[in-house]
Amino acid sequence: MASAADSEAFFKEHAARVGMAEDVINKLVAQGIKTVSQAAYAASPPGQPLTDASVEALLTQIGAANPTLALVTQAKRLLFESQTMALSHLKSVVEQKPESIARHMPGAERHQRMTCQATRLAGIEIKNDLEPAHSVYDVIATMVEHSSIKYLHPSKIPTRQQELSQTKGTKELALDTSGASLTITEKASSAQAKLGTEMATYRAMQRRGLAFDLVGILSYKVHEKWLQKAFSRLQDPAIPGYAPVSLAQVLRADKALWLVLAQASIKLERAAPNADLATPRCLDDAFTKAMEAAEVSFPLLPLPANAEAIFPGKGKGKGFGGWKRQLPWDGKAGQPQKLARSEFWGKGRKGKEKGGKNHGGGKDPWGSKEGRRWNQWTREGKGSQTPMPFKLRGGVAVTPQGEPICFGANLGECQDAPLGGKCAKGWHVCCRPNCFGKHAFIDHPGKKA
Repeated sequence: MASAADSEAFFKEHAARVGMAEDVINKLVAQGIKTVSQAAYAASPPGQPLTDASVEALLTQIGAANPTLALVTQAKRLLFESQTMALSHLKSVVEQKPESIARHMPGAERHQRMTCQATRLAGIEIKNDLEPAHSVYDVIATMVEHSSIKYLHPSKIPTRQQELSQTKGTKELALDTSGASLTITEKASSAQAKLGTEMATYRAMQRRGLAFDLVGILSYKVHEKWLQKAFSRLQDPAIPGYAPVSLAQVLRADKALWLVLAQASIKLERAAPNADLATPRCLDDAFTKAMEAAEVSFPLLPLPANAEAIFPGKGKGKGFGGWKRQLPWDGKAGQPQKLARSEFWGKGRKGKEKGGKNHGGGKDPWGSKEGRRWNQWTREGKGSQTPMPFKLRGGVAVTPQGEPICFGANLGECQDAPLGGKCAKGWHVCCRPNCFGKHAFIDHPGKKA
């Protein structure tokens, strides 16, 4: 659990805050009273008054004979506050807050685990772009509390610097567990990591591994093995007739791995903060097996390359069989207009527009009224259009308002803006004609992979 009631570091910090001497705290810990939940029942059960006799008996039992009045007062305060926090924790467990509400890791425990991690991973300097935001620790701690694994996209792993540069957190209204009343909760952090390059994506995934290692459910070395395996595929030379493995494929494989891991139904238990590198974490074995799963290896296979670009009014021959080109719309009903093969590439007529010869006797759609409308709509001028990437064939480059569309977002690669937002390259909307929804082209509903 990630609550303060079960944190040994928080108990020691709180005992020191009430004024208890360090040697007395160590005597309590030596007798097995290490957390707030344990201290709540040390002298008397919660709900019963704490008497001087019961507190003095406890102090004598741990080795603090003849306690002074100050020590008895400090012990009574510590025990009373421990009982209050234990009951509050029990209430939160019974009410079962929604999983969307992150549980904050106690600051004392986070500091203790960060110190131990820095000692354990002495060869890694965890700062600047390698230091995860504290909100990431809270998300993983919530997973442990609910014993439920969730996939964390690299864009959801911001740095500590990005978290600090955010404006002050805001509050929001939310329904309570009964659904009968509203409560005010703290809005989750909206900071996102910038994934404009392969290196930025790799560093974000490294931060994710460090965050899981700090919480104590997945060791950093096991997570790093997966990153080395996945990103090494980006450096493999392309096979003739096939395209090199892309970053989008690596991200799809990464997501598939976590989905396989989530299906394993593993009980999440945190390792001790001072656990060494040789101590296995609860997810290590399952994570290693998931790396070899077919669902994870398949997205990393090279994809066939585009042997010849398909551009109207260009090239020789009869075209590509029965392939049909879709214009954005016919200008009347607002529906895509399909041109048959005879209208697309016929026989024996020279095209009127740029791009070479149109070997056909049919109409030249790019010199027609519809073609001129297409050229104006794409803002490319008469007789031309914006070249589309092979994976986005059939799509358009701009919105109906003439605004550019980001190709990287439609390929699942650009994370510089959320879906529906706008980055420096254009809007993050689907480039499929007549769609322009808040999703990528490769994730368009009903589209075959």
